[in-house]
Amino acid sequence: MIDQNLKDQIIYQVKEQVLLIMGACITLISTPIVLTVMGSNALTWLDQKLSSTKEPLSKRIGEFVNCKTQKTFEKLVQIKEDYYFVNWIILTGVIVPLFFIIAAYHSYCCEFSILLWVAYHSFRLGPNQIFASYIFALAHKEGHMSGLIYKNNLLGNILGNVYNWYIGIFYGLVPQSTYYGHCLNHHKYDNRQDDLISCSDRERDSMLNYLRYIPRFSGYSTNTTTIIQFYKEKHYDMVLKIIYGTLYWIGIILVFGQIFGWKFSIGYIVYPMIETNFIFSGFAWGWHAFIDPEDPENEFINSVTIVDGEFNDLNEGYHVVHHQYPGLHWSKNKELFEKHKDEYYKGNQATMFNSIESYQLFLLIVTKRYDIMAQKMAFRLELNTEQRKELLKTRLRTITWGPYTNTVQKRHKDI
Repeated sequence: MIDQNLKDQIIYQVKEQVLLIMGACITLISTPIVLTVMGSNALTWLDQKLSSTKEPLSKRIGEFVNCKTQKTFEKLVQIKEDYYFVNWIILTGVIVPLFFIIAAYHSYCCEFSILLWVAYHSFRLGPNQIFASYIFALAHKEGHMSGLIYKNNLLGNILGNVYNWYIGIFYGLVPQSTYYGHCLNHHKYDNRQDDLISCSDRERDSMLNYLRYIPRFSGYSTNTTTIIQFYKEKHYDMVLKIIYGTLYWIGIILVFGQIFGWKFSIGYIVYPMIETNFIFSGFAWGWHAFIDPEDPENEFINSVTIVDGEFNDLNEGYHVVHHQYPGLHWSKNKELFEKHKDEYYKGNQATMFNSIESYQLFLLIVTKRYDIMAQKMAFRLELNTEQRKELLKTRLRTITWGPYTNTVQKRHKDI
């Protein structure tokens, strides 16, 4: 007879290897990202070359358009800082779909073109991926604001979920994933065991562990595990809404596949989901990579705060504030960070980094570049470099659930 503990260990190891293979396969499928990011970077170069100043041309155009439309669009929104939501709707809800239609027509009349595919996705991402970055931030905020962005009820009904149900389709967002998977699940469990995208059951400073994590995030981004989780929790009405959103997305794939061909449907609708899934699995891994073994409930440590990042779209870098006040308007994030700064620096020794971006932090974590992370640290400044590196290692290797648990954490977040 095999000892039960040994049997469980064998099953777990087999599962780990299966997850590793699945993660590697998803990564392999995601490799076209290299082409689209290269195209986006080419636009970045062109954007700067076409500008007569140090500022990129796209930024100058954006600032000009915002300036000219601000007074008009402020009248449409509940909070005046949201006025430029409308400009982004015009750019990504009209211009990007027009490019999409051109590509669809070409596929229908001629054939699927790799060059056109690269050109479309490069434009969709924008120079330095700024278009995609803002769309994800806007969809995120839209999910938390529950359609309460606009003053007029009719306008709110039409545009209240435009990023998650329309524009998001072009950027790989499956409808309902943001509201149910992110707002209602992730913020409820906050990287604990029942969080669909929890990464606290394995050491985060490992590329292999990240690959094992990708299938979990894929289940979330496709609504698969969200449906299962909400069914287990007996939220049957929510399950039906999530299924509806998922079928809506699948229906779009099938319709475009039948009319314009499956290469087009996969290349222009399925691919953005693969792209978004791969990129955001890395972001999720980095945002919640650090846990203090002596204080695993500490939300100042469990979420990363990025200070002075070059791209801080809608104050997304203040991730602790966002988890403390998920329904708070994005314009208040920095204000609350400044208000509680003493708690970050003194009492709680928050996980903070200077002058770094989310994707850079992720890469430093999985490649074990503790030296660079130690240089970027904005906390425990009294420690020398070696002490900082050890602190980072400890926080990255604290595990709160699963077979390798090495510290105790409450299963549910106190709300």
